[in-house]
Amino acid sequence: LRKQVEQLHRAVSASRIAAALRKKRLDEAANSKSGGGGPALLTQSLGVTQLMKLKNQFMRASAAVVYDADSMRASYHQTKDSAFEENLRQKIDQHWEEETTMRSGLEEHGRHLQQQTIHRKATEAALFGKKMDILELRA
Repeated sequence: LRKQVEQLHRAVSASRIAAALRKKRLDEAANSKSGGGGPALLTQSLGVTQLMKLKNQFMRASAAVVYDADSMRASYHQTKDSAFEENLRQKIDQHWEEETTMRSGLEEHGRHLQQQTIHRKATEAALFGKKMDILELRA
C-alpha cells in the first residue's frame, strides 16, 4: 500500500510538471510573433477561418475525445484539478486506514503467536522434566 501511495504521489507530481510545461509552451507560442513554426505558422498560412473549419472537421470526424487548449477554460481546469486532488486525497486516506488496520491485525497475530510459542516451550520443558523423573525412578 505504501508503494501505491508513493506511485500516486509520483503520478500527481509528474502530471503537475507536465501541465506546467505545456502551459509554458502555449504561453510562449501565443506571445511569440515570429513565424518560427508550430501553431503560429499554421495560422498564418491557412488563415483563421480555414483553421477553425479544419479543427471543427477534425473534431467531428474523430471518435475519441479531443482536448483543445483553445477551448478549455481555466476555471474548468482548476475545478477538475481540485476534484482530482480531493479524490486522490480520499484514496490516500483510505489506503492509510487500511494499512493501519492491517498492521494492527498483524501485530495482534504476532502477539498471539508469541504466546503460543511460550506455552509450547513451557509444555516441552514440563514434558522433559517428567521424562527425567521417569528415568530417575527406573534407575
